[in-house]
Order: sequence, then structure tokens, then C-alpha cells
Amino acid sequence: GWLLMSLGARYTPWCGVVASSLLFSSFHAFNPGFGWLPALNLFLIGVFFALLVLRQGCLWGAFAMHAAWNWTLGNVLGLSVSGMGMPGGALVDLDIGGPAWLVGGAFGLEGGLAATAVATSGVLGMVALMRRRTVRGHIDDVAADGVDREGDRTRSPGEGSDDV
Repeated sequence: GWLLMSLGARYTPWCGVVASSLLFSSFHAFNPGFGWLPALNLFLIGVFFALLVLRQGCLWGAFAMHAAWNWTLGNVLGLSVSGMGMPGGALVDLDIGGPAWLVGGAFGLEGGLAATAVATSGVLGMVALMRRRTVRGHIDDVAADGVDREGDRTRSPGEGSDDV
């Protein structure tokens, strides 16, 4: 969150989004099965999370989604999470068949083109939501506190992370 907000405030929100998303993807670089497609997908997921943080004005939504994703894949479905097997039991021992390029292979679901499609859809959806929330229709015009670069409020005081 610090990198996102610091670079976003100093340069543009997109600078913070890209830098924090690259960092998010690089945190997984030493996981088994990591390659260019998992890197791209994790970058896109990082962009989605960063946009969610900017929209909500806090980290909690991104934290919750990340934890729920990892827990559901590993502990509920028994799947690999970013190349890592999850210790302990799972409610279901799901085995997803299909080509590795589509379903992620050893890296898990985050490593396939199916995840690319889902992550891209999520990013585009979040951009569309954010454009509706801003005065001029650009993410560059809004900060997490709901004040655009001109000093005008884009949302009323008290309206924040709890609105959907």
C-alpha cells in the first residue's frame, strides 16, 4: 500500500499501480512453476488489487480477496496456490484437467490463460467502476481520499470503503 500511495501521490496513480503490481508479481518469482504467463497474470491481479485499494481508500478489501483466493484454492479445493502446495487437508481434492497453458499447470490456476482472461476482465471492470466515480472520468483525477487533483470531492465525506 505504501508504494502505491507514495508513487501515486508523487507522480500519478497509474505509476503507483504499475510499480506495486510489478512488486506483487515479483514476490512470486521464486515459486515453483513461475514463468512469463504467471508473471503477467500476477501483475494483472496486482493491478486489480491496486485499483480496488484506490477505489475503497484502504487495503482491507484487497487483503480479504487475496486471503480468500489462496484459502479457497488451497484449503477448500486442494489446488496449488501460486506454485505452492498447501499443507494440511482440503475439503475437496479437485484435479483440474486441461493443457497447462490454459489451466496453469504446476503453478496453479494463476498460471494459465484462463486466469489471464479473468484478471483482465477484473481490471477492465474496476477501471469502468472508477471512471463512474471520478469527476472527469480518469483514474488520474482521483486520490484514495476522494479528492481529485483540482481539490473537488468525488465522493461525500464518510462515503468510503463500505460502499460497493
